[in-house]
Amino acid sequence: VFYGLLKYPPFTDQQLSDKLGVKRSTITAIKNKLRKQIFFAPCVIPNFSSLGCELLCVLNGKILEQKLDLNAPEVVFTVETNKEFLSVIIGQKSIDAKKIVDSLLPHYEGFHRKASFIHYFPYATSYIPRYFIFDGLLQQLFTFDLPEDAQESPKLYEPSRELAKNERIILYALTKYPGLSDSDIAWKTGFSRVTVNKTRKTLFRENFFHVVNLPNIEKLGVELMALFHIKGTKSSPDIPTSVFAIACIRESSSISFYSNYTEYKAVQDQLDKLGQLEVALFPIRQI
Repeated sequence: VFYGLLKYPPFTDQQLSDKLGVKRSTITAIKNKLRKQIFFAPCVIPNFSSLGCELLCVLNGKILEQKLDLNAPEVVFTVETNKEFLSVIIGQKSIDAKKIVDSLLPHYEGFHRKASFIHYFPYATSYIPRYFIFDGLLQQLFTFDLPEDAQESPKLYEPSRELAKNERIILYALTKYPGLSDSDIAWKTGFSRVTVNKTRKTLFRENFFHVVNLPNIEKLGVELMALFHIKGTKSSPDIPTSVFAIACIRESSSISFYSNYTEYKAVQDQLDKLGQLEVALFPIRQI
């Protein structure tokens, strides 16, 4: 059931029951138990390319004596230990993301260090085969064999249409309050429940956002998170435990998790053969 919740987050309990062959009442009971024990949390992730954003940047660097401010709104994802950090930065215009990165570089120059790596991925020439999807990781951890669905082709960049004001407000509310019902979103935004429901379905159908159930990594028993960047390869390598991957012409970045160092090292050795490999490793206990 946990795997099903992460694999098919938009499904109702009945749809999940039909898919997994588990009674609906059992699905509901287990889902409520897992949610109460904070095994997962719902999340609505906007499709930033559909919203007109031009650039995604992956930035990894060492933590300096002077604490860096990574709270700019363009910084949508950050992981830190006491030694280094990983950030994903998205800019509506390419210059927006570059300004954030450029503002950090003087700190490194002042301490005579360099950021481990900075890589830019224009949406117009990139594709994202995995966008914070965790079912592959769970299938590896739980070692069970379920029938695989046909994989969708990666969605390439498509020019966005202009969202109406009410669509922008409702998309923002869906993102900020992913666990709320249409009625609760209607109360917060001032729109009718019917308007919220209709707008949500339209935005989802047109790929302006997707829904995920994010697992609590600390409860999965994994020890390491790895950021891999490969230069010299035309496609993103297939890493079963990757949860995020982006690729453009002859380079790719991915985030993946491992139960132990041996599993991580086996993947690293394979990737070493594909091209110029850069790695940042984050022990889960230190994040």
